[in-house]
This record gives sequence, C-alpha cells and structure tokens, in this order.
Amino acid sequence: MAFGAGLKVLFSLAALVLFMQEGSCLSCPSGWVQRQGTYDCYQFKTDTTSWDQARANCHTQEADLTSLDKAGENEWVISQLSGSSIRDDYWIGLSDPFGHLVYVWSDGSIYDPNLANWDSGRPSHSKGTKACVAMGYNPGWAWLDEDCGSAKAYVCHKTLTQPVRCDESNGWIEKFQNCYYLSTKWMTFDDAQELCTRSDANLIDIADEDEQMLLVEFVEEAKSYLWIGYKTIAGRDNFKWTSGLETGFEQWAVNEPNMDALEKCTQARYQDTGTGNWSTTDCQWTRRFICEKPTGMCYPGWRIYDGYCYQMVAYSPTTWVDAKQQCEAQGSTLLTIKDEKEQDFINEQLPVLWQTGISNIWLGISDTITDGEMKWTDGTAYDDTAYQNWPAHKKPANREDEAQCGSIYAGSSIGQWDYGDCFNLFDYSCKIREGNRDF
Repeated sequence: MAFGAGLKVLFSLAALVLFMQEGSCLSCPSGWVQRQGTYDCYQFKTDTTSWDQARANCHTQEADLTSLDKAGENEWVISQLSGSSIRDDYWIGLSDPFGHLVYVWSDGSIYDPNLANWDSGRPSHSKGTKACVAMGYNPGWAWLDEDCGSAKAYVCHKTLTQPVRCDESNGWIEKFQNCYYLSTKWMTFDDAQELCTRSDANLIDIADEDEQMLLVEFVEEAKSYLWIGYKTIAGRDNFKWTSGLETGFEQWAVNEPNMDALEKCTQARYQDTGTGNWSTTDCQWTRRFICEKPTGMCYPGWRIYDGYCYQMVAYSPTTWVDAKQQCEAQGSTLLTIKDEKEQDFINEQLPVLWQTGISNIWLGISDTITDGEMKWTDGTAYDDTAYQNWPAHKKPANREDEAQCGSIYAGSSIGQWDYGDCFNLFDYSCKIREGNRDF
C-alpha cells in the first residue's frame, strides 16, 4: 500500500486488531523501541544514506523521520543513542526544504525553537541552500544543519493509535459531546484564543446552565479567574462568542458587564462575587483559560471540520494523479470544497504553507476521468451554479484533449482556485468523513 509523504501518524490494520484485542495496551512491532508511557515507536537505523532516502525508507514502514516536537522527546532519543556502539550522526525529520532559513518537520509538526537542541553556532547554512538536520555524535547529539545528500544513520518514528473522541492522554475531557481542556498557561485573551485554534478549538463558550456548572468546576479546579470566549468590540449589546455560537445565555456577576474603555473581554470569576460568574476586564491581562471543541473521530494529524477530517500533506510535492492515489490509499479523497465556510476553514491553514515556499495545493477537481468534463474526486459532477472560487477571468473552459486539474493558491490570492497541467508538482490535502475507519 502506498502512503503519502509527510504523515507522522498512519493507521494500520495490525494496530487496530491489537487495540481491539488488548484495549489501550498497544505495543510497537518487533525491531522498534517504545517510549515508556506513550504509543510512540522509534526505529534506530544504522545503515547510512541521504536524508531523502532515509525518509523514503521510513515511509515503507508506515512511518516518517522522527520529529522531536514534544517536551522530553529529544532527551529520550539521546538516551537511546548514547547506549549504542554506533559512532555516527543520525538524520531526524527537520529540514529547511526551500533554503528560506525556515525549518519544518517532515511530518507536518510545528517547529518550536524552544525545544530545539542546536549545537553552538548552528544553524549555519546560507539562505538559498537546502539543509537537513542530524543529531551529531561528536557534539553530544546536538543538532547540526547538514548537506541533505550526506550519508548518515537515521531515526524513524510512528505512533500506534486509534481515532479518539477527546484526547484524554493530553488532558482533554469529554462532556456534553464536546472536548474541554483547562490550560495551565497564563495568556492574554487573543493569545489564548490563538493557542486554542492550534488544537482546532476555541475558547470555551457557554450554551446553557449545564455548561455554566461545568465552568464553575473548572474555576474551582484552577483556583483562579479563567478566560471564556466572550468578547465585544462595540458595547454592551455586541458580545460575541469566538466560536460563533449564538445563544441568549449569560451569567454576569453583580454590576457587570462593566463597559469601561478597555474592558472588552470576559472572565469567569473566582470566589469574590460567586465562583464562575462572569465579569469584563482588559483583554491584555493574562489569565488561564479553557479550550473547547466538538468531539471528533479523526486520527491525530487530521483536523476536523463539519463532520469531515482533513489532512494537509506538505513538503512532498507530487502530481495531481499521484496525490489522488495517495489519498485513496487511506480511504479518503483529494480535497473537495463545497461551500464558502469550508473554503474559509482551508484558507486558515494556507499562510504557514506560503511562508515556507508552497505556492499551491491540489484541489480534487479535474477532467481526467472524461476528457473535457470537469468532475470532483468524490464522483460528483462540476456544477457551475454551485459554490466556486475561480478568479473571474479564469473559469474552467472544458478544453478537450488537454487534461486540466484544479489547485488552490496558498499565497497572495489565498484560497482562489486555479487549473492547469496535471503534471505540476504541488502539495495536497486529503478529506474523509469523520469516524471512517477505512484508513
């Protein structure tokens, strides 16, 4: 089975069978090392090769070069390498693929400089030069930016997992068909909302009395004021939930909301005027906060929206047909977009791609099935009266004898659709209905 590049978490039938037999006691295959207390599996390969070939070798095992994007993960890998008799550098999944001095993990994880372990004076490569990262034996396994063609050992990684409704292993809890997370961080309102969105969530909204009682429990647990996602930019009657929820429920404390000039964000109070009651305050104050999102059945690495799971496969450009096949190998389809809200959801993910040099991603529409007749990859015909986002001057002309494939701009015309040569090399996104177990 062929799997798309850039996948950190790939679901395997063997893992599903093992999960069904042993509950949550998943174990790594023979030849892999499991990090205690996790479902993370690592393979330390001592044969030396280039970074690209090392990554390809990992893909054959439904894995990727390891990212080191979690606290303590780098130290754990060092502990494994330090016990080895092999005296060589090891490739990891970090690279500057376009020579922009912007580092990305090959599995799509977010690069956090605070978790980096660069050797002194590194990174040191010049702009315009692609570089790949290895853990260096001589500097005590610190990170080195190196020529990607150098021959080195490498570390593969994969996660044994199953789709989850709420990621309880990382602190989320399930209530009222939603997932909630009480953050330990203190942040401004906007920074808190941004952090929630990274987990496909929003600051908590309060729909009714039951959810208000849950908020009270969170406040009592935190023993501090907490941000909730209620904010106004234009006075008392214009409070809006960051999630877009529309409800008439409110639980203001006495003499609230206070509409002083700077008091435009809402906090749940602790103790003084009734635990959990709401009051306004300056949005620049820092508070702990609660993130909320709907329960979902997407695999890690996939984002949920409106009943579907989406996976962005970046830094591995390929042809339209190959991208389509890679998605289908997982039981999904190449991205289709059926309305403006879905388009907005996709647009939110494009700026980070553009910043690292990605200009387009493939869209699941083409005339490759029937020459001259545009169709979506989910089998539906193209309807010129339905939602579309072509620029006014470039709508599909259904030219016969000239295959056309759709794509989406990631840059200055963000989200606009385009069509052209199906043999262009673009990154892509896969889409599957939430809860589908075929991949």
